[in-house]
Amino acid sequence: MKIVHKDINMQIELNCLYGTELIIESEKLFCKYVCELVNGENGTDNDFVISDDDKIISMNKDMQVILEPISLDINDKKFISKLYSHLYKVAYNENNFLNTQSIISQIKSYITKLDFEEDIMIDVEDDLDINTLFKAIGVKMYTSGDSMLENIINYIKISNRLLGKKIFTFVNLRAYLSKEEFTDLLYELSYYHIYLFLIENVERDCVPNMKRYIIDRDYCEI
Repeated sequence: MKIVHKDINMQIELNCLYGTELIIESEKLFCKYVCELVNGENGTDNDFVISDDDKIISMNKDMQVILEPISLDINDKKFISKLYSHLYKVAYNENNFLNTQSIISQIKSYITKLDFEEDIMIDVEDDLDINTLFKAIGVKMYTSGDSMLENIINYIKISNRLLGKKIFTFVNLRAYLSKEEFTDLLYELSYYHIYLFLIENVERDCVPNMKRYIIDRDYCEI
């Protein structure tokens, strides 16, 4: 997979077996390219093109740009919506359909029993489905990460599975992780078909399994 830009001469290679790092020393260029990548994620005009075997990849569909890794939340609205949709399909597949219908029927019967005991004329919707139950009992993603590294790894895996994201573009991620933690991140992600692309404005220590590109303050490409 490759990323190109009309103002950058080199082709930036992405590979799911290692990470890719683009260091942009000029604050002006750094801001310009970060903004364009965000535009790409949002489906608006930008000058970046991502391709895989000469096939154009949708940045809006396949890429996620993370500006603040410290505030990642796998229980925000978009994740919960996808989670419920995924669980709904599982609940109504051929293995679980009868059990799901039985559970809903039992809940309705229980509400009817309460109504009978209290005689207060309770009404239950006929089209009650499992999603209503998910919301009622607060189904959400379990988070056990005690460190930022664990939270980042978990976020990437969930986003890949539920949202179908393949390319994760982090802005200044290495400012948040030690060299050892970042090495562990690369090692963990190497087991998944995930592309890690970093945009940094400071050159830090080299690590294994990382390909580096540099645009220095004089706009020279290295």
